[in-house]
Amino acid sequence: MDKLFFQETTPDHINLFRFLYCSALLYFIGTSYSTTSLESIYNTERFSPLPLFEAMGLGLIDLQSLLHLYKALLISLLFSALGIFTRVSLSISWISFFFFAGTLLGFTERPDSNYFIHSQNIIVFILFFLSVSPGISHWNISGFLRKKQVSPLLIPNWPVQIIILALALAYFGAGYCKVINSFLWADGYTLQGYLFEKYLVLDNNLNVFLAQQYILCLLLSIGILVLELTFFVILFWPRLTWYYVIPGLMFHLFIFLTMNLNFLDRFALVYLIFVKTTFFDWLHQELKDIFSRKQSTPTKDNSELPSSPSPSEQVDKQINKPIEKKEPAEKQPKQESVKHPTLINKQKSKFFILSVFGVLLYCIIGRVESWPFTDYQIFQHRTNYTKQANVLRFLGQSKEGKQGWITKSILGESIISMNIRVASYLKHYKKGGKNLLEELMAKIAKRASLKSPGKYKRIFLFRRRVIKDSSGKFHIKEQALEAKKVPKQAPSIKSQKK
Repeated sequence: MDKLFFQETTPDHINLFRFLYCSALLYFIGTSYSTTSLESIYNTERFSPLPLFEAMGLGLIDLQSLLHLYKALLISLLFSALGIFTRVSLSISWISFFFFAGTLLGFTERPDSNYFIHSQNIIVFILFFLSVSPGISHWNISGFLRKKQVSPLLIPNWPVQIIILALALAYFGAGYCKVINSFLWADGYTLQGYLFEKYLVLDNNLNVFLAQQYILCLLLSIGILVLELTFFVILFWPRLTWYYVIPGLMFHLFIFLTMNLNFLDRFALVYLIFVKTTFFDWLHQELKDIFSRKQSTPTKDNSELPSSPSPSEQVDKQINKPIEKKEPAEKQPKQESVKHPTLINKQKSKFFILSVFGVLLYCIIGRVESWPFTDYQIFQHRTNYTKQANVLRFLGQSKEGKQGWITKSILGESIISMNIRVASYLKHYKKGGKNLLEELMAKIAKRASLKSPGKYKRIFLFRRRVIKDSSGKFHIKEQALEAKKVPKQAPSIKSQKK
């Protein structure tokens, strides 16, 4: 454990990560939300508190409190990046993000399930790890402005290692959930089914192309499982780091392009831990050399240079030159590095590391799913195109006969969530499901008349599925199940007066 987590290092690496990570979070969170968007969420979406919030006795906080929480999060991230009250700012960052993101998840997740998208729960842990890391305020803006010479400091390397460990456990959890459901998850048919399902929802032609290449689906499935289950080896063999980092980033890009799930602007920011100060040291030296060449003085003409002495004059100077006694130079004391107390007293740090590892591993093995704790159970079930590629979607038709799929803004929830709800209604069609489906379609028709007045005349419920013909080619089959007329928009008060 000492070799893995308590090697002596400078705080430069963890401070560089702190700056890059908090700056990136500040940008992505700051550009993802606004006062208008948060007000829209509160006014249009339904809220279902997360299990941990319910256990804490927390319901829906009012909009003004959420806006204050959002501003506190942005300011604390800015202060954390710049190194202003670093440890306090980081503590405020992870606490405010826990409540802010947890509240918004209550608007987006299904009330009948405790599952939530795992793109941002790791942020809580990373900010928490940074807030307790030794030497985390070694780089700060006050020292930079005052040009203060910071004394050399040595800290243990566990802050960097524990962040890599959290990332590795996240991947291991995703792979573990797949394998524990079925050892044949990587048979190629499962990935094929998920690609076809997302095509039926997103109409993404890339998915159709990839899903029809079975060998490619098989190789990608095996590669995904190997990446997820063995990512932790970079802790023991750092030389393999870039053999996992590059495929890992490509894996998230693949998910974004095919599944429309963006892990790049939240989860994948942890990859900034692999950016080391050696690159910036090299860049600084290169820039310094370039500027030094530009500022070098031009050489003088040969006519202005003094003439060199003859060989005989040089010999005379050497003979007549007095012998000088060299006095020993005074030895300058070397500036010794200061060891951080956590390098000397390791017991508390060891207990903290083992506790973090135990909690995160228990969430995976125990299949815990409660924000921010999770087992990363994403795309875990083994399936195929006949089971998975079967989607229920609503389609709107205009007076002119033009058709288009109903978007999330009119549905009031995601297409996948709506698909699951409608499927349960159809499953219990004769036992009350028919009435629930009619009520749902009436609500959607009403939303369509309010949000897009005059655009739709009728709403249809379609079943879309993938079939395979005798020649082995895949086709999309669509079937209308239900229809509902869109009510006319109620006349406004001004038009009634006229």
